[in-house]
Amino acid sequence: RTAPDEFTRLHRQVGDALARRGDWQTALAHYQRAGAVAEAAALAARIAPELERGGRWRTLASLVAELDRDAAGAYPDLLVRACRAAIMIGNLCDGERFALAVQEAGRRRGEPVTEGWGYAYLGNIRRLQGRTREAVALLDRALALAPEEGMLAAQAHRQRGAALIVQGDFAGAVAELRRALTSFDRLGDDYEAALTEWALGVACSRAGELREAAAWYRSSLERWQRLGDAGMEAEMLNCLGVASADLGRLDEARAALEQGLARAREGGYPRTEGQILHSLGEVLLAQGDAQGARRVFERGLALTQELGELWAVTQLAEGLALALALTGECAKAEESAHRAVALARRQESAYLEARCTATLGAVQARAGRRQGVATLRQAVAALEQAGARRDLVRARLWLAQALCGQGAWDEALTHLRTALALAEELGTDAALAVHARWDAALFRQAVGEGIAVERLRAALARAAEPVPLAAPAPAPELPALVVRAFGPGSVTVEGAGELEWGWEKSRQLFFYLLAHGPRRQEQIAAALWPEASPLRARSALYDAVFRVRRCLHPQAVNRRDGVYRLNHELITFYDVRAFERALLAAEQARPADAIAHLEEAVTLYQGPYLDGTDAEWCLDERRRWERRYLEALERLATLYATTGQPRECLATAARLLALDPLREDIHALVIRAHLRLGDRAAALRHFEQVAALLRVELGVEPGAELRALLRRIRA
Repeated sequence: RTAPDEFTRLHRQVGDALARRGDWQTALAHYQRAGAVAEAAALAARIAPELERGGRWRTLASLVAELDRDAAGAYPDLLVRACRAAIMIGNLCDGERFALAVQEAGRRRGEPVTEGWGYAYLGNIRRLQGRTREAVALLDRALALAPEEGMLAAQAHRQRGAALIVQGDFAGAVAELRRALTSFDRLGDDYEAALTEWALGVACSRAGELREAAAWYRSSLERWQRLGDAGMEAEMLNCLGVASADLGRLDEARAALEQGLARAREGGYPRTEGQILHSLGEVLLAQGDAQGARRVFERGLALTQELGELWAVTQLAEGLALALALTGECAKAEESAHRAVALARRQESAYLEARCTATLGAVQARAGRRQGVATLRQAVAALEQAGARRDLVRARLWLAQALCGQGAWDEALTHLRTALALAEELGTDAALAVHARWDAALFRQAVGEGIAVERLRAALARAAEPVPLAAPAPAPELPALVVRAFGPGSVTVEGAGELEWGWEKSRQLFFYLLAHGPRRQEQIAAALWPEASPLRARSALYDAVFRVRRCLHPQAVNRRDGVYRLNHELITFYDVRAFERALLAAEQARPADAIAHLEEAVTLYQGPYLDGTDAEWCLDERRRWERRYLEALERLATLYATTGQPRECLATAARLLALDPLREDIHALVIRAHLRLGDRAAALRHFEQVAALLRVELGVEPGAELRALLRRIRA
């Protein structure tokens, strides 16, 4: 307040020093305080590639969102990376803002390729928002600005292919995507090639080329595993799960989907999580668990509606309609199916509209409404035109079942035979078991007349199988845990070694409850998922609690009246608790005994609290315990000095100054210890080092105490 220019200068200098040391988060905070927007943007541009390579999409997007707009505009590559990061985490609002900023930067700098990137990413966002015609137009503008055979052209062809998939033009999509893949392989870009192979798998799957689709997915998964990208690995596990389900391998599909779901949650990819929940719901329907499918679809809807992912919302609403119909809630089912059709129409996707129309017709027919047949006829015609053979099998089977219910047996038989021939052509009878559960009358009558007897009997048998329920396992004995939070943080189970959590948030939940004691759901959500909505935070908390219990013990975390508590009976040693006890004992002891207690405390401190964990609640705890550690070192060094132990004083002061090098009072303690040992040369060298440090880091001269010691050295 009294010297604002000096305040700004010091913050800028501290920011520069921290940036040189690699502490970019703290450096950015100092730059922001100093109003040094250009320096903040330059630092962000320097660290963005590293964040992108590490898959730290949320950190990257949040970092750029906080920068000054004009300063960030000087670094178009940074904006492009931020746009990609925002899309990856489902933040389409920030993604659109970054894409428009890229366009603006390209126009302002006279760089058509940069401007083209803005159009390409905005086209991708419009596709994700369901505005596919606008997406294709934007991508055509990007292609007009792109040099042939370059990266921008390859990207635009890939995104255009993805938009054509939404519109139901699968042949056109495959042509665009193959062109993009050839370019990416020539350019040596494994990342973009993996994305393109994924899209090729989707296009082939929609067209009914199931084995070709699975081959593309496997190739893409191998690339993502080589690249170490957990988010895209989760995407591919979802696709492989769907492909396995389409081929009738339901247990294999469920295993892949559950693995993908864990990866998506661990990496914080809500868009992927929503897609996997839809796929998992369909597998549960195929296994006959309509209630379980309903819960999964509802959970996915709550997640994807917040993200504005219309395609995923549409699919989940359609799946929910089927689950509701199978549980007898036909009115709600028809309402959900109508919603899915309306959403598909908004996205200008003839394919998705036809698929949802088929579901609507099936629900209407199941409810006894005669218009179901007309709705299904409309869907069959549209799916035939789109070439969506996989979905056409399902629509024709529903139409055959609806006609059978109305007594039109001959026409029903025609559609049944056509569906069976198409399923045989696709190489899978996976759809038959689902339809046997939907309405077995058609299949039974066909078997009675000798039609596809073996295939239909197998479907009826699968439909009649009960959903397997796992027998409850006996609760294991309470484990004995050794917990260390100072340093990277570890939990060791006595006799079994260090615990592998499998998900970072479950590990954080354990340490958070250990640090703060009983906490309400809202408090935990605010600490561990500060950016999530209440629904998403609650879902994530339930998942984290489940994982902690699975890792440790069913009674590791208890919940009562909305309050979660960690079971402290499991913990036999906790270094933070032992550290605190030692400090308390030192406060109550005589100097000689206090030294022993303080030595124990500083030995327990093996590094910053949960070093490497960046959550805000953890940073608060880290600062708190580092402050207590520095206080312990200060008191221990002082006690060594006052009890005639100058060498021990020097060693302890060195540990303190390694963390807080600008403490003049501790430097004074070091100089006195050197003088106590009779080493004036060492005392003078230390003074000169301190003086130089203060001038470089803070632009100030040593204070009165140090100057008095200098006079004493020279006396």
